[in-house]
Amino acid sequence: AGALAVVDPESGQVSRPEVPFASSIQHVGMTARGIIVVEKAGLCRILDAASFQPLFQYTAATMNKLVAARGDILVGAASAVSAFGSPLLTINLRTGETVPIRDSSLFIYELLYSEKPSMLYSLAVEQNPPGTRTLFKMHAGAGFERSRVLFSYEGEDLGADLAEDAGGRIYCSLGYGPVLAWDGSRLAALENRGRIA
Repeated sequence: AGALAVVDPESGQVSRPEVPFASSIQHVGMTARGIIVVEKAGLCRILDAASFQPLFQYTAATMNKLVAARGDILVGAASAVSAFGSPLLTINLRTGETVPIRDSSLFIYELLYSEKPSMLYSLAVEQNPPGTRTLFKMHAGAGFERSRVLFSYEGEDLGADLAEDAGGRIYCSLGYGPVLAWDGSRLAALENRGRIA
């Protein structure tokens, strides 16, 4: 079973809040509402950042990651074999209503929500005969129902990641070439002098 550890960056001291977990931790993230924790068994919680008490709880098998989007909406990345039949879904924090977002991917393992201009980015694995490919995608629309592939890699790259800078530029490490940078209109490769990113 997983456990949380909190590190004080000034003193270096580590504390371990007593938060019970039934399985290993799949994802931990910070939001303005609190700490998002997703367990391997599918239990998703938002914990108060001070008391570590649950503020919100939801269970969805095959969940990989959960991010806060606009308003009271959470967006989850899961496997297409989830109960919702889609690897992408929204969860309303107030009502608990879950709405699947149509997506052709087998599973989505990474999500990043950008407030400017309210876009969702994902890394997903898709079946592509005769094999698979990994996609860097942008999702737009009121329910993130419109998607666009920004870059694809033939094969699986489950070690890729997404990041955003203060100016809203999105960086992606998909594949074994240079890091990719998306500025909202074009995709460029950062110089890497022939090294693996």
